[in-house]
Order: sequence, then C-alpha cells, then structure tokens
Amino acid sequence: MRLKKGQGIHYRAIPDNGSVRVSVTERNRPRFVFPNTVVWSEGLQRELAKHAFEFWYPPARPLDVRNVQWIANQCADADEYQNALIGLDDAFGGKVPIFNHPRRVAMTRRDLSSQVLEGIPGLIVPRCVRFVATGPGALEQTFDREAFSYPVLIRPAASQTARRLVRVDTPFDWPKAYAETVPGEACFMTQFVDFANARGTYVRLRIAFVGERAFLRGYTEQSSWLIRRAFGDAPDNRDLESFMDHVAAFGSDHPLWTVCDTIRRRVGLEYFGVDLGMIGQDEFVLFEANAAMSILDVHHGQADYAIIKPQIERIEYALKRLLFAPKNWLGPEAIPNRTTRAILTA
Repeated sequence: MRLKKGQGIHYRAIPDNGSVRVSVTERNRPRFVFPNTVVWSEGLQRELAKHAFEFWYPPARPLDVRNVQWIANQCADADEYQNALIGLDDAFGGKVPIFNHPRRVAMTRRDLSSQVLEGIPGLIVPRCVRFVATGPGALEQTFDREAFSYPVLIRPAASQTARRLVRVDTPFDWPKAYAETVPGEACFMTQFVDFANARGTYVRLRIAFVGERAFLRGYTEQSSWLIRRAFGDAPDNRDLESFMDHVAAFGSDHPLWTVCDTIRRRVGLEYFGVDLGMIGQDEFVLFEANAAMSILDVHHGQADYAIIKPQIERIEYALKRLLFAPKNWLGPEAIPNRTTRAILTA
C-alpha cells in the first residue's frame, strides 16, 4: 500500500492485554474506549481522518505501507502498549517524524519518569520503582529492598487514575494493599510526599504541554491529599470559575513556568500533561507526566463547561497547528539513542 503525497499514519493499537471498555452513546450505539491513549477532540479526529491512514497494531496480516512521511502516535502508556510502541519504533523509529515518539513515551513510564525528571530546581520528584507482585510478602520485600519509608503509594501499572491506589502508612496497612493487588501483575511503589501548603490544604495543578508552550489545564484545592478531579468536586460553577481566575493569576513570570520549561525539555514529547502538587509559589511535587492525560476531553458534573471553554480552545488550537506541521516536531536530537525495545525490556 502506497500513501498519497503528504499523507501520514494515525497509529493506534489494541492494548497488550486485549481489553477495552465498552459504553453506550446517546444514540444508543456501542462505543469502544481504549485506555491510556492520547485523547484527541472530535474535531482533531476528523482532521486526522482526512490526512492520515489509520493503522491498527497488531494487524491481522503483514501490511506493507510505503511512502510514509509522518506518523501521529496515539499510544500513550508504556505498560498498556509496550508491544505496539516497540513495533512502531522497530518499523519507523529512525526513518520518519513521529508525533510523540515511542522512545519518549517509553521514558514516561512512572519509574523511568522519576529518573528523567530528578534534580529540577523547585521540583520534588518522589522515588518510584516498578516491581511484580509475585505473591505473599512481595510488597514488604520491595519496600525493604528499595529502602522506602512510610507512607508509600502502591498502584497497578497502566493505572492513570486513583482506582486500586492504596496508601500504606504503617506495617498494619499491607493487607489493604494486597486486597488491591493481583498476583503476577506489575505494580509501582512510590514514596509519598506530603504536599500540604501553609494553609493545611492540598493544591493540584494540571499542565498541558503543546510543543514549546505550556498551559494551565487544571487547578484544585482540597482538604484531602487524594485529589481525583482537575477542577474540584463542586457540582456548581465555583470550581470552574476559580480555575479561570488562576489561569489569569499564574502570569508568565510565575516560578511554575520555569519548572515546566525544564520538564518539557526533559520529557521531549510534542503533546503531554503533568500533574503537580503545589506546596508554595516556588515548590512543587511531581505526581505524573505522560501523554495519556485527559486534556481536551472535559468532564465536570453539571457545571457550565462554557466557563473554561476559552482555555480548552487555546490548547486545542495550538495542538492543531502543531499536529499538522511535522516540520515543527522534535528532531532526531530529542530522541533517545536506546530503542524502545531496549528501554522497556532492560
């Protein structure tokens, strides 16, 4: 198969475990939800369909695609799509421009990301290790071997939400962690860092990165460390109005953007998000940094989405301009020398 002039590939994949979610649309049709992918808006998906051939991995049979000029990679999690990312790199990794290169996606795996982002002034990066929950005693053995201290957070690999996330504060909490752990599955253990501010509350920021630009995409302040939403939990408009106030309050001279600029350069993806805890004006804690974050897709109860629409539209406009301009994507100098296979199977 030979692509037309200017046409690229929209690279998608079945998760390694073969599982997707199914929901029903308002038009009473089934909809398949693929976990941990780049979340395009409906408009961007339509534009991609016009300019790119949709390639699914693994194909039912070998498919020879020629004249490939660019690739938009939608696989955003190294645990969910390890095989697909390795396949993409093996076939095209050093040959054509790839939006969100698989080697860079591989380096956003939680344990590897903690190493990549360590040492940034103003950013506390909690230690994180990946291990396999082999059975009884595996959690405590990892805790002791890696010299963690209480409290720690334990979650299954490929989880980007608080589902099955357990905080272990004392030796008596290990049974809670085992109740949420499947023997034989890969997990992450992360050192918990208390990010309470001077008021005793907890602030979480979400930042969206598009090329060389960074946008505030979420602001939440709560009494609990476990923050599940980018804009808070209020069912009315208060949280969204507060978020837009903070979009204006975080001026270009705020210390946050210096930290974010270093994060952007180290991560080296065209489009991704970062969640940070904010202890003070110039002190932040890393939660996660990856391309699987919900940025353009906004869910917030019954509140009026129109309040935050201007900020979401700014992000989408910047993304559209970048996505369809491969010459402006990161060059070979931003791609790790090690292959995706070497990174993820070491």
